[in-house]
Amino acid sequence: MSWKRIKTFLIILFLLINLYLVLSDSGNLFGSKTSTRIDEKSITQTVDILAENYNIKLDKSIFPTSIDNLNNIDVTNYIYSEEITNSDYNISVSGAKFSSVIETDTYSYNETNAKKEFVALLSSLGIKEGTYKLYFYKTDAGLACYAQGYVDKYPLFNSSISALFGSRRIAFGGQWYLSNAENIELTNDTIQMCAPSSVLIDAAERATTTETPSNSFEKISYGYFASYYDEYQLSKTASAIPCYVIETDIGSKYYYDALNGNFLKQED
Repeated sequence: MSWKRIKTFLIILFLLINLYLVLSDSGNLFGSKTSTRIDEKSITQTVDILAENYNIKLDKSIFPTSIDNLNNIDVTNYIYSEEITNSDYNISVSGAKFSSVIETDTYSYNETNAKKEFVALLSSLGIKEGTYKLYFYKTDAGLACYAQGYVDKYPLFNSSISALFGSRRIAFGGQWYLSNAENIELTNDTIQMCAPSSVLIDAAERATTTETPSNSFEKISYGYFASYYDEYQLSKTASAIPCYVIETDIGSKYYYDALNGNFLKQED
């Protein structure tokens, strides 16, 4: 085993020991039943380690001080829904994703009329308001928008539908999951989410050994990630697991299982 890996292991170990001691001294090792707390000292140590060992900057203000303890939940891939099967939109399906182009009566789109028509389109597809948030942006091809899926107040990171608005047409598609989960918060006080410190160290290892190294972590997000029970076989039902997403200054994203810290995927 290389010295670099040994050093990284020791760094993570010391951070976890420190977290254990601080929470033990407070009389509640696992925080409240519904959240995992991260103390200020651990945050400061993590920021310092990233700067000194990986030359990666991290603003302490984006570091969460507590994480909600969440259950794994079951979600259904939208391509298996009746709305896809019975749709009049001539929807194409490829793997877990779907796409289509529809004609409209609108010659020119702005955010106001685009939002109105996109919400109506999603509703006609059986996707209810309150299960997503809309984000508009400009492209060379025109106005675009994507609907980010949510479970309660938590983003389901790999559930989104994008739309491109042209003259009298909307091209849309994506990957979507449906959830009827009601109890997403853990009430078992013997379980907690892993602290972000360990996944940040792993992300730093990955971000600094690429052809274009990162110089800073810009965002730490927390939500869900839909993962199939068998990654090699598409199925109707998937498990959505609590997830951290670490975003870098060059746009890379690193996904981690928030329960055990396992690396899930990377997007560049």
